[in-house]
Amino acid sequence: MALTNEINVMNKEEIVNALQEGTASDVADMIIENIKRNNEAIQNRIIEEAKTFNVKNADEEALARRGIMPLTSDERNFYNEAKEKGSFGTAPLPRTIFERVFEELKQNHELLSKILFVNTTGISDWVLRKGEVAPAWWGPLTEEIKKKLEGEFEVVSTTQNKVSAYIPVSKDMLSLSVEWLDKYIRVLLGEAIARAFEDAIVAGDGKDKPVGMTRKLADVTGGIHAEKTAVKLKDFKPSTIGKEILAPLSKGKDTTIGEVILLINPTTYYSKMYGIMNIIDQYGRFVKQDLPFNGTIVLSAAVPEDRIVAGEARRYFLGVGSTLKIESSDEYRFIEDQRVYLAKQYATGRATTDADFLVFDIADWNK
Repeated sequence: MALTNEINVMNKEEIVNALQEGTASDVADMIIENIKRNNEAIQNRIIEEAKTFNVKNADEEALARRGIMPLTSDERNFYNEAKEKGSFGTAPLPRTIFERVFEELKQNHELLSKILFVNTTGISDWVLRKGEVAPAWWGPLTEEIKKKLEGEFEVVSTTQNKVSAYIPVSKDMLSLSVEWLDKYIRVLLGEAIARAFEDAIVAGDGKDKPVGMTRKLADVTGGIHAEKTAVKLKDFKPSTIGKEILAPLSKGKDTTIGEVILLINPTTYYSKMYGIMNIIDQYGRFVKQDLPFNGTIVLSAAVPEDRIVAGEARRYFLGVGSTLKIESSDEYRFIEDQRVYLAKQYATGRATTDADFLVFDIADWNK
């Protein structure tokens, strides 16, 4: 459902030049220009689809292939009111719309599907484990056991960090049917926050954002969590994987570790791991290799080049909840002839312990 061809349409060279050679103003202009290009591409694609596809005459399967979902009466009323008034912001966003966005995020983004990704809309606090907790015990619940259990859990606020997504809506978009308008809102909201979430999950410094897998939980200065030290990984042989990755991740665990993810930058994967994971057999055929453990390689641009982040995926918690509002934002009228709206979500995220995710340096591979 994600319009991947329309996302990030600014090419890599433009972005690198702006970051390396430009001033702060140049970088800001680059970010705004990229937002404009992305959003215009998505709007244009959906408007063109709407012109050539009749929603009313299509069956559910045909609609689903185009990312068009059946709407509840509340959802239909929400979009019809926006069309009649020519703007959003007067009625609350139906909870079911955000629930659908949340589920689509899990389906369309591999990293979000692997971690403990929880919809916390309407929930202000969440209980997290600090480490390994005995699931049961023999005998009475003594004061000693109570004290141990109390020390192993922590209540975290699910509203401590705010992530905002900008949603520009042109007059042409509001002239479309409510089904197409719903698709546009879901696609734009989902893609915007997915990119923010992935960056935070991997490398968030904890300052007004989640604490990423590459950051230390307890080492904090001025609200910023220190980065973990990357350990050199000499190769990707089974013996090295067992000793340097699986053994440390298993240490202190009462149960066998679950699925392990290896997060790696796409550029690094293709230059340093692709040849390891894909070989040519005696008949000249390409054969993809399986990992020698319960694991998955996940490509993420949020990971720095020449690094691998390894850990048990379900040991990272990310809770996200919607304010269920789409508010008018005249402050951000950076796109001509379009009204810009702001959709706010609250999120909190962190690993269970520092030992749950390890950072490796593979700069020396394939030199």
